[in-house]
Amino acid sequence: GKQSDQVLQEQLGIGLSQFKILMVLEWNPRVQQKAIADSLGQTEASISRQIKLLKAKGLLVSKHDPNNKRKHLTAPTMLGMQVTEAASNIMRRSFGPE
Repeated sequence: GKQSDQVLQEQLGIGLSQFKILMVLEWNPRVQQKAIADSLGQTEASISRQIKLLKAKGLLVSKHDPNNKRKHLTAPTMLGMQVTEAASNIMRRSFGPE
């Protein structure tokens, strides 16, 4: 975990937690933050903080759910998808296919 975080920070400027969020969103774009938190076993607050950082880096966008204005849907940007792919490649090269 710590070594993965360091490699990703050095090469892409994102942490392991941020990479995991990007991966969830790659598999299921526009998913709600609660679902991301549940799938990663983290709190909604920690996911919210990481999403804010990813949005500030231009890797994610969020907007209100048209069916429920109190909910936000989050999706990766084109840059976010590119960083996710690059991070996946780094992880495979550095740590194997797992």
